[in-house]
Amino acid sequence: MSRCRLFDAYEYFTDLPLYNGAFGLVMNIDKWNSLPPEYQEAIMSVSGKAGSLEAAEDFKTSAEAAKKMISDAGCTWVTVSDTDLAAFQAAADDISAAWARSITTDALDGQAFLDEAMALAKNYGS
Repeated sequence: MSRCRLFDAYEYFTDLPLYNGAFGLVMNIDKWNSLPPEYQEAIMSVSGKAGSLEAAEDFKTSAEAAKKMISDAGCTWVTVSDTDLAAFQAAADDISAAWARSITTDALDGQAFLDEAMALAKNYGS
């Protein structure tokens, strides 16, 4: 089986601060309550903040390895100017505002929801 690698197909790469993922572990509360305490403790030991920090470290390690592999393959890294990055951020802000409007209902203030999510990301992000 042939395996295509990005650095085999492309010569130029741009590293931008674009990714911000959200993951959730969801369980029915009745099912959770039916689990023995040692199972609940085992789940909590690898989820919540501890699990999130471990996943973040894994993503960081993987990203660093990918960047090294791309650089070692002789590819060129393109640096985005502050002006272009600001223009990109302005466009992203417009998209975020449109999304917030699209989820707004009588029961949900989309902009308040987005503002709180962004504040949490800023407070707890790296």
